[in-house]
Amino acid sequence: MNDLLLGVIIGGLIGLVGSAIQGYYSLKGRREENLSRERQQSTQIQHEKDSQLLSRIIERRARYLDPLFDQLDKLLITVHDFQDKLLKAIVPYICKEKEIQVKGADKQEFIQKLKTVESASSAIAASNTEIFETSMKVTDKKLVKLLEDLITEKLYSLMGAYYKMNISLQKSTTGHDFMYDFEALLKSIKDVNVSVALTNRRIELLLAGADAGDE
Repeated sequence: MNDLLLGVIIGGLIGLVGSAIQGYYSLKGRREENLSRERQQSTQIQHEKDSQLLSRIIERRARYLDPLFDQLDKLLITVHDFQDKLLKAIVPYICKEKEIQVKGADKQEFIQKLKTVESASSAIAASNTEIFETSMKVTDKKLVKLLEDLITEKLYSLMGAYYKMNISLQKSTTGHDFMYDFEALLKSIKDVNVSVALTNRRIELLLAGADAGDE
């Protein structure tokens, strides 16, 4: 075999090998491109499914969270009304920073002033009942805990502190001054306001689609 023929054969083999290698890498590139495209499509499909699921979750939540949000706002208004009426009744009798002293002769007048607070306390009780009934529909664990804290702790303490003052007034000896430290009552009002704010914040997050996996 002469050198020319050998060169042609070797050249042909090199060309075939080169073409084979080029074909392999070209095929590999197309496969990787296809796999990448499939992954992107799969990710997009999953994202769309997740978005649709989240939209359905938010829509379902809104059926009870929107009314609950309104009920909490209503509660906040009634608590502020309660605070305003209470302060108007007790401010004239403040003798120290958080203590009142009602002269024996002024007790009946003071009792009449406190009656203006009764409508606000009744409104708080009514709001509490509404919130409790709506809370039974809630499935989010964090929101359930916040609502339980508001209903069974903060509002209970507020009403308890108010009625404790009234009972103490009723039991006070006729003709003697009535002394009472209302610090616990003011603290209870503040605690309710904070609790409502935290609960509303959680509702806002849930309506925005946050923590969808917490339910």
